Amino acid sequence: MFKFLATIFKLAFLCVVVVAGIVIYQMSEESDKKKESTLDLIERAKKDPNLAIHVSPAEISALYSKNEFAANQEYKGKLVSIKGEVKKLDTILSTPVIELWAGTNLLNMFDSIYMDFKGDREKVTAALSKIEPGQKVRLLCFGSGGVHFDCHTSSFY
Repeated sequence: MFKFLATIFKLAFLCVVVVAGIVIYQMSEESDKKKESTLDLIERAKKDPNLAIHVSPAEISALYSKNEFAANQEYKGKLVSIKGEVKKLDTILSTPVIELWAGTNLLNMFDSIYMDFKGDREKVTAALSKIEPGQKVRLLCFGSGGVHFDCHTSSFY
């Protein structure tokens, strides 16, 4: 009887492992498809400016300062074209980041927005190694909430 129960337990465990493997594989496949469609949208928006919201770092910062909920509704999950001056390059929680100046006067002169770069670490490092503080950049990125935007190496245009 004990052998029978042990065999049943092993088979059940094996089924759980197989199902978990299938679920993980499908999730990674969906993630790859989403990444491809994201990159496709960025490439299409480079040719068709109507596919992105065009806004300055100062406008983004001002809306977030005024009403974070309204700003998230405006930008979060949406493709945004941002042109600004690089304040500094940094790493936040091991994510490479370009910080853009968003201040326009003495009251908000230290305001910034953050362009977070995810993806192949070597490609990101190669792309960001060509950027310097004070340089003007133009990026197509997706709002990720707050004053952070998700970018890819193909985001530059």
